[in-house]
Amino acid sequence: EGSARGGLAGGSGRRARDAWCRRDYRGEGLKLGGGRVAAGGSTMSDATRELEALDIDKENFAPFGQVISPTGDGKHFDETDAQLVLDKGIPRFYIMRLERRGMAFGRIVHHAKVTQCLGSTQGQPWYMAVAKSDVETPSEENMQAFRIPPGVYIKLHCGTWHAGPLFDTPDQLDFANLELSDTNEVDFNCFDFEEEYSIKA
Repeated sequence: EGSARGGLAGGSGRRARDAWCRRDYRGEGLKLGGGRVAAGGSTMSDATRELEALDIDKENFAPFGQVISPTGDGKHFDETDAQLVLDKGIPRFYIMRLERRGMAFGRIVHHAKVTQCLGSTQGQPWYMAVAKSDVETPSEENMQAFRIPPGVYIKLHCGTWHAGPLFDTPDQLDFANLELSDTNEVDFNCFDFEEEYSIKA
C-alpha cells in the first residue's frame, strides 16, 4: 500500500441515494464561491487530499482486480487469464474516448454485477484510484492509486470502487472497455466525497 494511507477519518462523504447516478460527472466539481459542488448537489471543501500512485503489478493490484498480461499464442485458459463475470446481461466491448480532465476526482463508483476491463489503446500512461469491493465508505485509508503504463490492461473485480481513468496529457485518450450493455444505466453505484482527491503521478 502507498503513502496515501492515513490522516483522513472514515465516513467523509455520502453514498448517492440512487443505485444509478449521472455518468457524465467525470470527477470535476463546479467552482462555486468557497467550495465545489459535487454531482449530487453537496458542497465540497476546497482542500485536496493527495494519493500517491503505485506502479501497477499483479501482486499490488490483486485485491482490486487483475493485470492482463500478454501470453503466447496457443496458451490454454487458466487462473492467470482475466476471470470475467458477464452473465447478467449482454456483454459490450467498445472504444471509449475520454477528454483530459486532470488527476483530481470527487466521486468514486462501482459496478456490483459485472467485471470491467479497461486499457488505453495509445502510448500514454493513465491513472486510477480504487478501493476493495467490501469497503462501505471509501476514504484515504482504504483507497489506492495506480499508474498504468501503455500496453497494460486491467480487470476490475465485481464491486471494486474506481475513479478514473485519469490523465494529465494528452488532450484525449481512447480506452478499450468491456462491461455490459446496460452497466451505466442499472449498475453505476456512486459515492460522493466531501473533499477532492488528486493522484500524485
